[in-house]
Amino acid sequence: MTVLDQTIAEILGFQSDVASNTAAAKGQTFSAQGYALEGEAYGLAADIATQNAALEAASGEIQAYQERRKVAEAIGGQRADTAAAGFKTSGSSLAALKSSYQQGYLSEQIIRTQSLMTEGGYLEEATAARLQRDAAGVAGKAATELGDAYTTAAGTAATQAAQETAALLGALPSPEQKAEVAAILNTGSPRTGTGGGRGGTAGRSGGGYVAPFPDPNRPLWPTTRTV
Repeated sequence: MTVLDQTIAEILGFQSDVASNTAAAKGQTFSAQGYALEGEAYGLAADIATQNAALEAASGEIQAYQERRKVAEAIGGQRADTAAAGFKTSGSSLAALKSSYQQGYLSEQIIRTQSLMTEGGYLEEATAARLQRDAAGVAGKAATELGDAYTTAAGTAATQAAQETAALLGALPSPEQKAEVAAILNTGSPRTGTGGGRGGTAGRSGGGYVAPFPDPNRPLWPTTRTV
């Protein structure tokens, strides 16, 4: 491989790096956007679960109050019936009141326990959703940083390609040779045998590239003979 072929392959390699890094940067940008939307969804789910927990707590208190009121009404009715019958609150009537108190207390505790369990379930959902939201945020930040790194790499490769292209074209002596090399670099098709990348060493007959030169082995720089 000639020095010219190596230089062209180097520049085409930089151009390939620009394209691949730019595509990778776009992919990471899309990933970051997806993570942001995912984080918003989890945040909304956490807010809804928190609201449901608060509603369940309020509902449990209301149900417990209603149960206490119902028990109080029942006990009041029992006392009124006992007094109307001319009996004192003792013996069987006292046992009945005691049983009503016990049943009322048990029902209230069941209501509170069920309400606390449901509220706890909502709070667990909220916590899990927040963790997922935070994880999506971390992943989105990582994707953004990786995308920035790809963008920086693409810019570096573009600068290197431009510098080497300018140096190569500046070294060529004739406009025709400059145009031939520029055509190679613009189409991205190296001379036959360059391997298509930085450091490529494929044989002259391999690679499947289209050579724009009639003879890929002829030198682009004029040679002189010393007599």
